[in-house]
Amino acid sequence: PAAVHDAAVALTSHLPHLIAHALVQAVMKRPNPKVLRALMAGSFRDVTRVASVDPEQWVQIFQANARNVRKASRLFQRELRRLDAELSKPALRAALKKSQAYRAPLFNVL
Repeated sequence: PAAVHDAAVALTSHLPHLIAHALVQAVMKRPNPKVLRALMAGSFRDVTRVASVDPEQWVQIFQANARNVRKASRLFQRELRRLDAELSKPALRAALKKSQAYRAPLFNVL
């Protein structure tokens, strides 16, 4: 059904685009851009790759599915806050292993 599809793509496609743009904009607002650029590694490149696609297309996509993108964004923000709270705790290892185990079979990554 369309509603199930729209909610699913909001979380698995639209949200990653929104996150990529947010990360790029967060970096843009930091001091010492030359230092940041010199230290950018593959992980930044990989996570932000989708921020280089046509903005006009994504404005239309975000606006057409805004309700579901907002729900996905709020879910992501809750998870980010939870992981943030665990940064200095032993529970972080278990959370990261859980994510790794879930993702690995999705893309046949060991």
